[in-house]
Amino acid sequence: MERFFLVSADVDECKENSEACGDGSATCNNIAGSYECICKKKGFGYNHVARRCLDVDECKKTPCHKSMVCQNSQGSYRCDCKPHYRKDGSVCKGVCLIYSYY
Repeated sequence: MERFFLVSADVDECKENSEACGDGSATCNNIAGSYECICKKKGFGYNHVARRCLDVDECKKTPCHKSMVCQNSQGSYRCDCKPHYRKDGSVCKGVCLIYSYY
C-alpha cells in the first residue's frame, strides 16, 4: 500500500495582505499556518476585533504596593499614595494625623 502525504507551503499572510494588522499600530509577523500582530508601542495589546492596538490596563494586574492606588494611563500606569500616606522609596507609609479638639 502506498501512502501519500500532502505538504502545503505556508502562506505569508503579512505579504499577501498589507493591512492584515489594521491601522498600522502593529507589526505583522508571519508564523506557520497563521500570523500575529505585535504592537509597536509598549503598554498596548492587539485587539483582533478592533484590528488595532489598544491600551493595556496594567492596574488589573495589581502592580502597585498595597499602600498605593494604581492609575492607568495610555501605554503606562503610575502608583500614587493613598490618602494619608507619603511616598518612602517604592512604598507609601502612613502619616500620623493629630486632631486637636477644643
